[in-house]
Amino acid sequence: MKHIFAILILTLFTFQSFGQKAEKIKVGLGLPIFLGNEESEMELNKVNAFPTISVEKPISIKINRDEKISFNPGVAFFYFKEKEEWGNEDVGGSKDLNQLSFNGYLKLFYKQTIQKRSDAFIYFGGVAGVHIFSQTIGIEMGHSINTVHGNFEDDVKQSGKNFFNSIYYGPILGFQPDVKITNMIVPSFELTFFPGFVTKVNNNKASAIQVSVLLGIH
Repeated sequence: MKHIFAILILTLFTFQSFGQKAEKIKVGLGLPIFLGNEESEMELNKVNAFPTISVEKPISIKINRDEKISFNPGVAFFYFKEKEEWGNEDVGGSKDLNQLSFNGYLKLFYKQTIQKRSDAFIYFGGVAGVHIFSQTIGIEMGHSINTVHGNFEDDVKQSGKNFFNSIYYGPILGFQPDVKITNMIVPSFELTFFPGFVTKVNNNKASAIQVSVLLGIH
């Protein structure tokens, strides 16, 4: 699956003739907000995200002289912190984990101009990605008044496949205003929903909403 995805991205990068107005690259910064975090006196289970970094290549296809369709292959880096606590003063434990992923993705958009004389447009579509490399690093601790089990503290360093699903996907809604930061840089904004994005320590799936700002470089 990963090899097929990599070949698809390389193939799409070769189709430079699809459009003249498409940006050379887009550099993005996104913030995922995880849904379903739990916190109580007896249990804590949550995932927090650092900003996601991405780089993608827009490839436009013209329909009736307008660039209506866009394929955007790219790569991204995820860094999430997962924290799990359970139990009480007698018996309990915790996990404090860093979840890292380098992944490749492909976005597909349909673009609709807002006004005829404006370069502003909205776009909608979806994204599908695959985790090329992932890792889980952190500390697991436990305590018990039982003298057999006692207290322990272990370092965790393993593949992140138990946290990151093999693939991820979701719908995207975006907006590119008729604004230029410079003659070469154009901003755009995206809202993405990732259903069942990750699997937490307690084996529950966690979905996320990501707000992103992208800079298109011509």
